[in-house]
Amino acid sequence: MNLIRDAISGTENDEGWARFSKVGTHISNQDSFDFRNYGNSRIRRLIEAIGLFELRRDEKNDLKFVRLRAKTKYNAYAYLFLQSLK
Repeated sequence: MNLIRDAISGTENDEGWARFSKVGTHISNQDSFDFRNYGNSRIRRLIEAIGLFELRRDEKNDLKFVRLRAKTKYNAYAYLFLQSLK
């Protein structure tokens, strides 16, 4: 979880949004992390499955961006819980 959060923080733009492609590249450059070990072939699918991040689609309705804001109140509590496990 820290690896994903750090990758989003390290690649986000001024508005806090990071492209999935840059997040995946950042993770690949930092660690030997393999998304397939978590049942997902792509970083986008893994982040969607986690459900703790806000996602945004581009003008073609493709899911392209992510940021560190929890999507709902329930997810905010889950996010805080995961933070306490560090």
